[in-house]
Amino acid sequence: MNRALPPAPVAGGRAAFDTPMRFFKYTSVRILALFVLSLAAASLITAWLNPSPVAVVAMDTRKQPGDELLTLIFDHARNGGTEAVKVYLDSGYTPNIISPRGDSLLIVAAYHGHPDLVKLVPAQPNVAIDFQNKMGFTALTGASFKGHTDIMQQLITAGATVNHRNMSGQTALMFASLTGRFDAVKLLLNSGANAKVKDTSGNGAAALAAQQGAADVAAVLAAHP
Repeated sequence: MNRALPPAPVAGGRAAFDTPMRFFKYTSVRILALFVLSLAAASLITAWLNPSPVAVVAMDTRKQPGDELLTLIFDHARNGGTEAVKVYLDSGYTPNIISPRGDSLLIVAAYHGHPDLVKLVPAQPNVAIDFQNKMGFTALTGASFKGHTDIMQQLITAGATVNHRNMSGQTALMFASLTGRFDAVKLLLNSGANAKVKDTSGNGAAALAAQQGAADVAAVLAAHP
């Protein structure tokens, strides 16, 4: 007795589209996977070409000082010992050292107002100019807080990010405004500082100046477009 053949697939039925649908699903998954991989690759390339300040410090392969030398060099940076720091750098040590307090060499030099050091340190290769300490200070925000306009200009010329924001959303302009540094505020505004941004507490630079009684600074900020 002959066995009956199975019926032919009905046009438009599941069997007719089974192979194309499997192909479509497989192709879609491949396209999605390739898209995700391309995004990951782009992120890695961006990070490699534009590493964060923390990454620059972490990846630095130059000589690292021991604890005693580290303390000595930061003492020189704090007190304007340019020649001693130059000898240190010329000996192959990294400029990207971090103190136990979390400060970089450049932050200390800028905060304490030593223009020769601020000229020397960023001239070294691969310096993390926007490195941020535990208080949220970069070299530029520290100099802005103290009103060291000559050093601020040096740092901006060397590539410091004028509108860098710390973990609280604060900028160099906010630090200068908070301490009523009129000339520092004018310099930052002329260098492209954004006067309209607010920190995570909702305070802008003008409000911070007004809170501290710096009416002249608050007026300049309020009038800035």
